[in-house]
Amino acid sequence: MTSVEHMPPRSLFEGKQRPRGLEFPSCQKCQNSTRREELAVAMFSRIYPDSPTEKGRKEYQKIIRSVSRNHPGLLEEMNIDRLAVLRDIGEAANRLPTWNFLNCGGPLATTIISKFATALHFELTHEIVPRGAAIFVMHFTNYSAIVEGMPIDLLDALGVEKILAMGAQHSGGVFSYQSRRLNGEPTTIHMAYFRQSFALLLGVFPRFSDVPPQALTHIVIH
Repeated sequence: MTSVEHMPPRSLFEGKQRPRGLEFPSCQKCQNSTRREELAVAMFSRIYPDSPTEKGRKEYQKIIRSVSRNHPGLLEEMNIDRLAVLRDIGEAANRLPTWNFLNCGGPLATTIISKFATALHFELTHEIVPRGAAIFVMHFTNYSAIVEGMPIDLLDALGVEKILAMGAQHSGGVFSYQSRRLNGEPTTIHMAYFRQSFALLLGVFPRFSDVPPQALTHIVIH
């Protein structure tokens, strides 16, 4: 039996009002296996800013409770010493919109987030990422964007930023992405943006031998 897999998931959007796009055929067994990851991705994305509606805030609390049940240890992994972070960043803290710091770069979170790379790779190439492929994952937080700056040269090289759109409904402000395939290579590079919460630089290396040595510390095995 074939069903439709949505990446990003509908739960990332308030009221599950998701525009069309980035939809893939999937067997029901595979779709069921990714639902736990979809909840976690929705939680990461909706961290900031808070929903302006009571309905949206209740949805988010429900997602957090589901993540707590389905991903033991993930919420604990995300906890971070606020005072230690403030000491590290010093006066730059005054430029941030909030001091509610969370760690979305731990091993549990990184493994979950790497699923996005396989979907973006397939959307670009129509090729399934093979088992054993290497997936590069690097996080850019809103601190990175505001204080440190984003890798502008790389973003320019990835081309036009894309959104999901269906009539007047679109994913702008919630989710957008950029993708590019390296010339003559199976490797693909992507940047995915999730609200004002964080962005991901993702690389899919179907051949592990293509991974640059300096990237090995950011690799997840598919």
